[in-house]
Amino acid sequence: MDKNYNKYTHIPHESKQTHISIYIPSISRTNKNFYNLLVANYIFGGSGFGSMLMREIREKEGLAYSVYSYLQPYEDFGILKIGMQTENKNLKKSLDILKQQITNLKNMDFNDKEVELAKVGLLRSFKVRFDTNKKILSTLSAINSYDFQKDYFFDYEEGLKNVTATSIEASLSQILSFDDIMIITVGNDN
Repeated sequence: MDKNYNKYTHIPHESKQTHISIYIPSISRTNKNFYNLLVANYIFGGSGFGSMLMREIREKEGLAYSVYSYLQPYEDFGILKIGMQTENKNLKKSLDILKQQITNLKNMDFNDKEVELAKVGLLRSFKVRFDTNKKILSTLSAINSYDFQKDYFFDYEEGLKNVTATSIEASLSQILSFDDIMIITVGNDN
């Protein structure tokens, strides 16, 4: 493992596939750069088939049915989590490609078009959180548990509007701790 991936744990488990989880320390939801991270993650692995990870891992290499990233924001810090499952024989290749994609994210030149498309996708998915009573209650409960202000709904849209390709690039090295990445794999030993 290179210096950025010095925290690697493999948990042996008899299985046809190995599960891979990668954790990159990031920022809390209340950090002023949170919306830059939200949009960057959407482009990287949070948008399903349109994401960088899905194109590389599934479409180009055929190494997994699903690969994704999502944000786990806490009060004082956050985590960008990357996950996938692959056949045991493809573990090394999958890890190598995931590491390369993380490097690509770190050095990426975002373009305005993909940033605008990501913002539209995030706003659409945000609005879907309120299309049933159950979803409204769940969202309000989450807002209460995170102790957000009452104007959170308006702040979300406004926060996304302010994100640009330039703002993501300028803040990415500050909002993701690329020097402290942890990898956990669960699967066969070989």
